[in-house]
Amino acid sequence: MIDISLKRDEDNAQLIFESLNSTGVDLTEADKIRNFVLMDQPADRQEEYYNNYWHRIEEDPRYEDNEYHVSEFIRNYLTFKLKKVPTMGKVYSFFKAYVEREKLDIEVILQDLTKYAGYEKQIRDAEIPSQKVNDILKRLAVLDVNVTRPFILPLFDYWHEGNISADQVAAVLTSIESYIFRRLIRGMQSNGLNKLFATLFSDSKRHVGLEKDYVEIINYLLLSKSESSRFPTDGEFVENIETRDAYNLRQQTKYYLFDRLENQDSLERVNVIEGMQEGRFTIEHIMPQTLSATWKKELGNGYQEIYDRWDNHLANLTLTAYNSSYSNKSFHEKKTAEYGFDHS
Repeated sequence: MIDISLKRDEDNAQLIFESLNSTGVDLTEADKIRNFVLMDQPADRQEEYYNNYWHRIEEDPRYEDNEYHVSEFIRNYLTFKLKKVPTMGKVYSFFKAYVEREKLDIEVILQDLTKYAGYEKQIRDAEIPSQKVNDILKRLAVLDVNVTRPFILPLFDYWHEGNISADQVAAVLTSIESYIFRRLIRGMQSNGLNKLFATLFSDSKRHVGLEKDYVEIINYLLLSKSESSRFPTDGEFVENIETRDAYNLRQQTKYYLFDRLENQDSLERVNVIEGMQEGRFTIEHIMPQTLSATWKKELGNGYQEIYDRWDNHLANLTLTAYNSSYSNKSFHEKKTAEYGFDHS
């Protein structure tokens, strides 16, 4: 611990703090922002601001490295405010420049951050007074696409201000979900999505009041994108879902895909994702990955062509808790055995 005396009107405490820290363990962006908003305040106001605002922003017992998550939240906050995405290592400098350029009162910015941090927790926990919205938030969480957050945060504020209904929010999130999943199945790069979701909410506000439903506005904006940001068509999706190597998709995408195939909107749900994560459910190749003599005989002379066409594709995959008992048995044995496909 060191004790340094400074003259308030002559020395820049924040700059000295940053310079000293650069020689030690790096602070997170959230650490630097916390010091920026609190350091110049009188001691009693520092305590007041910390307890009333900052503590509520960073409090989340689920994360051991919660300062990183606060940094990520503030990055998302700045993204929709600035309509561009700060790099993770420059969140503090972007925040400082934003506050100074807009001449924002520190308590006002803390109040705004606290409000949006509340939305952030609602989104992450999927604890909204609307089951429809919660269900979609959970599915988006499975897809692990935080790139959408700079749009969803102001969308929630727009909703809480009474401008749209819960059903409209659910419909908008469903469109986002479809957009993201179709692109994943098509194998499209996500590079351009940062910019899209940084400006999607502000773009939508320009169309409000033109006698269009808000859901229609979002759908119009998504469908109007071109090239790397475009919305895959039904035909493209059908082609890719049939021909894509589904077995080697990203793990989160497989969780989502098999959960939706099993459950869709059924009230009798099977916890597919937890089962896959714990290894109780595994993906079974109906036609095995290694063809036995029996399989080659049953498939006929064109067995190699059939194998190459269908091996890892969705039509040859199913979810089971009995993968080890199936092995590479014949189709008839897999179908009729105890716990076989007939009983699945």
